[in-house]
Amino acid sequence: MTVRETLMHNARTIPRLWLGATAAIVLAIAGCAPLQPTDEAKQEPSRDPRAEQARDAADAGRLGEAIKLFEAAARDADGTEAERYWLRAGLLHMRQGNRLRARQALVRTDADPAADDVSPLRRLLSTELRLTDDASEALSALDGGPPEALPEDLHEYWLAAQAEALRATEQPLEAARVRERRQRLLTAGALASANRETLWQDLLAIPLPRLRSQVPAQPDIFGGWLELAYAVRTHRLRPAGIREAVDAWYDRYPEHPARVSAFAEVVTERAIERVRPPQRVAVLLPLSGRYSTFGEAVQNGLVTAYYAARGEAAPELRVYDVGTDGRDPAAAYQEAVDRGVDLVIGPLTKPNIDAIASRDDHRVPMLALNRIEGSGDTATDGIFQFGLAPEDDAREAARLMQGKGWQNVVALAPDTDWGERVLDAFRAAFETAKGQVLETARYRDDAQDFSGPIRAILNLDASRARYQRLQRVLRRRLSFDPRRRQDVDGIFLAAFPRQARLIKPQIRFHRGIGLPTVATSHAYGGYPSPEDNKDLNDLIVVDTPWTLRAPLASKLASEQAAATNAWPSQARNHPRLLALGADAFRLAGPVDVLAHEPTLDMPGLTGRLQVTQERIVHRRLPAGRFQGGLLTPLVPTSDEGAGETSGKQQRQPAPRPTP
Repeated sequence: MTVRETLMHNARTIPRLWLGATAAIVLAIAGCAPLQPTDEAKQEPSRDPRAEQARDAADAGRLGEAIKLFEAAARDADGTEAERYWLRAGLLHMRQGNRLRARQALVRTDADPAADDVSPLRRLLSTELRLTDDASEALSALDGGPPEALPEDLHEYWLAAQAEALRATEQPLEAARVRERRQRLLTAGALASANRETLWQDLLAIPLPRLRSQVPAQPDIFGGWLELAYAVRTHRLRPAGIREAVDAWYDRYPEHPARVSAFAEVVTERAIERVRPPQRVAVLLPLSGRYSTFGEAVQNGLVTAYYAARGEAAPELRVYDVGTDGRDPAAAYQEAVDRGVDLVIGPLTKPNIDAIASRDDHRVPMLALNRIEGSGDTATDGIFQFGLAPEDDAREAARLMQGKGWQNVVALAPDTDWGERVLDAFRAAFETAKGQVLETARYRDDAQDFSGPIRAILNLDASRARYQRLQRVLRRRLSFDPRRRQDVDGIFLAAFPRQARLIKPQIRFHRGIGLPTVATSHAYGGYPSPEDNKDLNDLIVVDTPWTLRAPLASKLASEQAAATNAWPSQARNHPRLLALGADAFRLAGPVDVLAHEPTLDMPGLTGRLQVTQERIVHRRLPAGRFQGGLLTPLVPTSDEGAGETSGKQQRQPAPRPTP
């Protein structure tokens, strides 16, 4: 018989005189928290032996048997005793998920019970019934710990309901704390195992910064749970790091319940298994037709990363052409699924992605290399969205400006759909951080002279209008030197290379000397050309680590060098697509982990990669400044340690890709 069963048996059978002492001794042996009651007032009176049998059956997990016994006892009893049995049966119905039968049990009782020991039972059952409808109200009803009058064997029911209400109101830390209290009241078995699992899920839902702040300096049981979760989660991209962190946790908490029960080992192995790369990957790219050049560049980047992983557990690759002369993308996806792949990378073009996204079944996840048309930042089941989205560049430009302390800016963009997207993304990101975009102007995409929109954002036209008004009032000729506005910190520019080379010197001509300008990566062709880019001097550009030629972690640097040597033409004309392919391969293992840990990132050749809970891959971009026609990094993009720590995987040799 377990400690808890012994306590309950003694509380019901031994004389009243010995009850307090016996319970105290057992609690001391068990090391339980003072949630357990120790006096007779907390015991539930019972005259029907079937009630005792029902409680024993419930403790043993035989809920159906316990329900039948309680209901039988209730039918043969009357008054408050019958109500207690009905309420207990109702709680067991709730534990089985049968809300209808639980509600039927509740209506058999008095809505305003006279007996003090019936009231908390009714309150508990009625609160559980409305928990899914109004979690906040349920949480208020369960405030505090289990009431004194609630029978001791139902304390864990109370804590279970309270934890569920906390989870439903998005308070995972508090929910985990309550579940840990409940764990002390549960004996080994399915109920205790299930509570440990839900406790762990609550710990995984706590934002990492808050989790770290809650880890106590002095070890205690709940602090041990927090530390274990933090150790596993912060090293989830590197299996060896998880093992090292958990081993250190074992040294700190040798007697922790998570270690004694082997649960810590279970979650460790689970985390290590989750980050391992898939065994079979299908790649869907346009290798024929209009977009074949782009598809080939992505494929070559991906293959470069594949061969860099030889000697590790690189997956088997199967490549499908979904270009003009290739397969229908939806049919290719289905064939890949039928062949047992674990992940699909691609397609590249939005129409091909949409063709697969429109399917009802995405049971094999897909890492799409573009955004789903019209999706914004919304989730699509089973599909990760990764690409060179211009919105990423715009957001990174806003982040860079904010980092420099700029509060007021103006913006210049082409009068196109692309320009509108970029400008909207920049404005949203900059103004979310309480900055102000004071003025925007659009320019014609095919223009040579940009003086009109430049004068507009710099308020030069307003300066001339003031001069003309003053001259009319004074009725004499005045000397005039146009003066640009002085209330802006910088300019945001959305432009492609041709426009950028024309706009930057025109900004200087129109009194913009000394006013910093930040552009997206689209202003730079991606390959050093000092003579062509001399007019871009002093322009700041956010761009990929590949094109900035900034310091990289050794593994990324070797991949970039290998791809450049193997495909020099593509490295010159489509460097970002080579980087996209390489990063797509490297994301194959950790992409799902990153989606569950939005604060973690992984270094890549397209940027530092983060995945939102909506499965959108965002790229954090470094910045460079043009000097002497060359784009020079403002700061190093990474260091050796950061890249190796975040990106290393434990792999085994793998076969060549299957075309």
